[in-house]
Amino acid sequence: MDERERAGDGSTGDDLHASVAALAARLEEQAAFIVTLQGELTAQRDQIGRLASPASGNQQAHAPGPATSARPLSAPRNRRAMLARLIGITVAGGLAALLQKPRRADATIMGTLFTTSSANFGLTAAPANALVIPVLGTTTHGVIGNSSATGTGPGADYSSGVFGTDPGLGVGVQGISTNLYGVYGKVTGTVAGSAGVYGTAVGNPGVKGISTSGPGVFGTSTTAYGVQGASQNAYGVSGNSTTQAGVWGSSNSNVGVLGTSTSGVGVNGVSTSSNGVHGLSTTGIGVYGSSPSGLAGRFDGNVVIQGDLTVSGNFPHSAAVPSSDGTLRRLYSFEGTEAYYEDLGQGSLVNGVGLVTLDPAFVALVRADVYQVFLTAYGDSRGLYVSQQTSSGFEVREVQGGTSSIGFGYRVLARPQHGASPRLERVTLAPPPAQPKLDRIEPLDVPATLRDLRHHDGPTQGPAFGEPSHQQDGR
Repeated sequence: MDERERAGDGSTGDDLHASVAALAARLEEQAAFIVTLQGELTAQRDQIGRLASPASGNQQAHAPGPATSARPLSAPRNRRAMLARLIGITVAGGLAALLQKPRRADATIMGTLFTTSSANFGLTAAPANALVIPVLGTTTHGVIGNSSATGTGPGADYSSGVFGTDPGLGVGVQGISTNLYGVYGKVTGTVAGSAGVYGTAVGNPGVKGISTSGPGVFGTSTTAYGVQGASQNAYGVSGNSTTQAGVWGSSNSNVGVLGTSTSGVGVNGVSTSSNGVHGLSTTGIGVYGSSPSGLAGRFDGNVVIQGDLTVSGNFPHSAAVPSSDGTLRRLYSFEGTEAYYEDLGQGSLVNGVGLVTLDPAFVALVRADVYQVFLTAYGDSRGLYVSQQTSSGFEVREVQGGTSSIGFGYRVLARPQHGASPRLERVTLAPPPAQPKLDRIEPLDVPATLRDLRHHDGPTQGPAFGEPSHQQDGR
């Protein structure tokens, strides 16, 4: 007897006792049946003896010879053979009945094991003192394996209910289902770090899912993350696709994709030949950025805007221009009550008369039928004025019929050819978009001070929109 048999628990003895008791009851039934058969055989033996006795009416017609004198003695031998056969059948039936009940098998079985059961599981397997049958309800199971030992993680060095291994290129554990889950895992306890299904690998994916037409891996949760990934030195979640989006997120009433970081970049987009970050909205804001104390947005490089640009603030348009002293100086753009295009140039008077031809490229952009001309004389004269205007140019003369021959400068302002620009048009800024409800599920590793940020209800007033700072040049 090995250590496992000597260490059998109380439940093992109880089950064996019950099985032996059931077999004994079955044998008692068979013994009663045998007694009945014995009575019938005795009656048949007596009838055979009467037929073979001299008092029989067939004595003269069928006188037995010496070869048949031992015939009555053969009946007892046939009876003993029949009884032995019945006892063998009874014992075999009892053993078959015992095999039909759920029972423990030896831990070492060489070959193929076939087993059937009238219970809702076919085979249970467990080491000594570890058999615990869970509450199965109406479900059925082919194999139930369990272990009561504890460990710090799964693997060949830890206890498990079912353990499968393959040294070649096969599968350690495989599950197949026609209409439901191939493999199903469930955790009923609340120990931190537990998982319904846990996979680990060295140099390969711990868990891998493949599907020809559905999701390769699908996760759901009613109150936490559907799918969560974490890594100490690489990406927590990585997605890749040859023709579609590598990572796709959607939400009916919240953020489709959320990125957070305490000291790094919340969301980072990189592309070698296309858009690093792309924002699109059919009726709302394609890209929105805000910061209560920093910059809402920054662009290092050229910026292209296709469409109108509206900037709010006291001095909205300014440029930080490098100075010869090595500092940056802020310069402001001209703001007008209407939209005008302007062109600058120089001309000359000869005997008090000068002609200026407008640049055809400029004329193609403006309403050339009406435009403003501002003149500056570059010499002593009685004054200059515009004597004629056409869509292609204008004529300049010296006032009071002067005949000076001097140079002059001009500035032309003209309205755009396309698009109306109402004078001092009233502007209503759209409110900022609603703050995402990030407090529904606490983001991973994000302090509450970041999660509780809310957008303001109006334009930010501060150094970025107010008077310019002169700290760069010390003033």
